[in-house]
Amino acid sequence: MAALLITFRLDKATNDPDYVKVIQVIKLYPFCMIGEGAVAIATEESPAQVFLRFKPFLAERDVLLITTLTKPHYGLHKTNVLQWIEEHASTPIGAAE
Repeated sequence: MAALLITFRLDKATNDPDYVKVIQVIKLYPFCMIGEGAVAIATEESPAQVFLRFKPFLAERDVLLITTLTKPHYGLHKTNVLQWIEEHASTPIGAAE
């Protein structure tokens, strides 16, 4: 199962029905909160397929980007977040693990 990084900034209040729907879409997947407006999800779907789930709830001024998490990755974060990413991030084809 691959990991995707979703970063978003929605131009609406957190109690707006479309904001709530975006959060509900995230919760359809195994996920790990990275930070405010950043979450990693585990899925076999492509970034484009996942984006289509969010699209009905996005407005022109909203920002949402989905990218694939691959190894290697480096950074400083909580141990459980780094472990989640390590378990779910994919290794590019032809790269040594």
